[in-house]
Amino acid sequence: MELAFFVTEFHFTKADYESLTPAEVAFIMKAWEDKLVRDTTYNRDAVLNAVTNALRKKSQRFRKLWKKAGTVTEDQKTDMRQKIRTIEAIEKKSGKGWLDLILKNAGIRRKGGKGHEN
Repeated sequence: MELAFFVTEFHFTKADYESLTPAEVAFIMKAWEDKLVRDTTYNRDAVLNAVTNALRKKSQRFRKLWKKAGTVTEDQKTDMRQKIRTIEAIEKKSGKGWLDLILKNAGIRRKGGKGHEN
């Protein structure tokens, strides 16, 4: 039964399915379940929004489906400023070599060449 699900949903062959470990099967099933729940929720919200807008009074505004992202609170700004101060203190003490090391390990070349300093 599970093989039929993998063949129809993910276009697996029998060999592809048999090469999966039980843990991989469980992860794929959980990811598919999460996607199904997310898609169902989006559809439910869209239908509810459409019905609400269709049945609204003429004097009422349309209800938007998507809300804008919230603004950053003052606590979050303070936290970001503290993190920036910590990074600047580390850079004063030991330079920006840590950034070059991360970029080198990731295989990314820094803009401006080797001697570039900001």
